[in-house]
Amino acid sequence: MSTVFRLFAIGIFAVIASAAVRSFKSALAPAVALAAAAVLSLLGLRILDPVLRYLQTMRSAAGIDPAVFAPLLRVGCIGIITELTSSFCAETGELSIGRVLEFGGCAASLCALLPLLESITESLRPYLGG
Repeated sequence: MSTVFRLFAIGIFAVIASAAVRSFKSALAPAVALAAAAVLSLLGLRILDPVLRYLQTMRSAAGIDPAVFAPLLRVGCIGIITELTSSFCAETGELSIGRVLEFGGCAASLCALLPLLESITESLRPYLGG
């Protein structure tokens, strides 16, 4: 729980720091926000650690092959990172960069799913007459 409070405290401090920097030199405010976002993201990953451990436990209990589970987890992480970075770009007024990042996230998700799709295709090959 202390990590959550740290996360909120750093977030509030980052907002105040960004506003203070913006009043002196507005061009540096996005850099302060980006640095804060990086720190907050790392703390956010620490918060998700129990969730990831639980998912691994459930995967093992269900007998799901890691080759199937890993691509799904990667796609989820890619989606979260894509959304965060795209939103950051939109808030700084760089909508076109945000859209390109969203396209890159979609492409990365498809690439992450490729091993799973290949595994499904191989499993279905006997039924497809191949």
